[in-house]
Amino acid sequence: MALVPAPKTPTVAIARVLRDLGLKQGAAADFRVTGHYENGERRYTYVILLSREAEDLVAANADQIEAWTDRGPFGFTVSVRYSKNGNAFCTIRNVRAGRVRQTPPALVVEPVVEPAAPAPAAEPVMEPVAPTAPAVDHREEYRQQEQAKALGWTAQQAETMARAATGGLHLDEHGVLRYATAPARTGRRVAAHLLGPLVGAAFVTLAAPAAGRAAVELTADGRRALLVWTRQAPAPAVKHRSERAHALRPLLGGVEARRRSDAFEAEMARRQAERDAYYAEAAVRWAAEDHEEVLRDLWAAAEEVRNPYAKRPAGWVPTPAQVTEHRMPADLVAELHAEHDRLNPAPTAAAAVAPLLAAIPAQRRRPAAVRPFLPRKDTRCPVRPARPRPHACSYACGNSASTCPTAPASSAPTPRHRAATSAPGRGARTAPTAQTCGSAPATRWANSSPRLASSRTRSGT
Repeated sequence: MALVPAPKTPTVAIARVLRDLGLKQGAAADFRVTGHYENGERRYTYVILLSREAEDLVAANADQIEAWTDRGPFGFTVSVRYSKNGNAFCTIRNVRAGRVRQTPPALVVEPVVEPAAPAPAAEPVMEPVAPTAPAVDHREEYRQQEQAKALGWTAQQAETMARAATGGLHLDEHGVLRYATAPARTGRRVAAHLLGPLVGAAFVTLAAPAAGRAAVELTADGRRALLVWTRQAPAPAVKHRSERAHALRPLLGGVEARRRSDAFEAEMARRQAERDAYYAEAAVRWAAEDHEEVLRDLWAAAEEVRNPYAKRPAGWVPTPAQVTEHRMPADLVAELHAEHDRLNPAPTAAAAVAPLLAAIPAQRRRPAAVRPFLPRKDTRCPVRPARPRPHACSYACGNSASTCPTAPASSAPTPRHRAATSAPGRGARTAPTAQTCGSAPATRWANSSPRLASSRTRSGT
């Protein structure tokens, strides 16, 4: 007879004992051995019994199983518990503490009772019905709790909402937030930073000014929020000074929340429509580009173009030899011909006659008179009157030599001059004539200007 070696693990030790009792091991059999782990560490080994027959067999041999396992290095304890109907439930594990052994309950035989004769029916007695408490709407209670937690009010903001509910919160004519306990009173000032977040979350609104005051009134969401805050009494939020003006969340499930949700959904729908339109247009554009790539490949293959960046010329049509050589599809060839016909339409009757009309010499016409361009201050213009010629009369009298009564009989004009000795002074309006002035030269300065003649006369030249 061969000797059986001692088990090296608790799993092998208990499996041998149970197999000796006639049980089968496996997931679809009578028992399975596994371990209990805590924080990744195996604490003990236990057995899971999978059938009622295995439970009863282990309960009947509980002491024998403990004795057999104690002979080896791994001892197991067997705990047996019974249900009310007498079924045994066994626990096998290699932990010494917590061993339980219950005794099977005694079977109680119920006596057979014969049915008695039916008793006469008694008259119904009307008993007063005690008043019952109203049923609690757990759904509404849960909704209020969630709304109260989502408000996020500080103690000052909750107090401001309570003051607005009394109707004493208002803005005066200077825009100062005040709280008055009576209509005739001015009221004390209230911190202005408390009103902005409440108005932004649609908890309060400003009424139309009346008698220099704009009352702060609660909205439907504000009344519901104040009711929820009062009933649930959540813990007020604690905020830093820099967080006092931060926006508040609207009432959960309120009118403002639904309005923002609808606006958000409308914006998302608009963006989705724009995105769909963009991608639809892009799909058409990409398809056209892909089709153009196909036509460009046909052109490059037919014309033996090696430059990958060269573009197909518009209106290009392959020759019949190119169509046969490169086996071009008939639909693409027809498309190329249609593009060529569209870009190069057939000449009309007027276009056909135009070259013939161009060959006929044009009828000679008399050229139109071209009016010469004359400057505005051109002294040579024949239309302008001639300026009076200078003569030997008074200094710039304004008459011509033929009309001036003081002019000499000679037809030759005598230039005006200014004598150096007999002139009345610089800036004088009159001067001696050339016949009476002895210092004036006879002929040298006859045609020079009067100022130049007078200056040269004074210098002695």
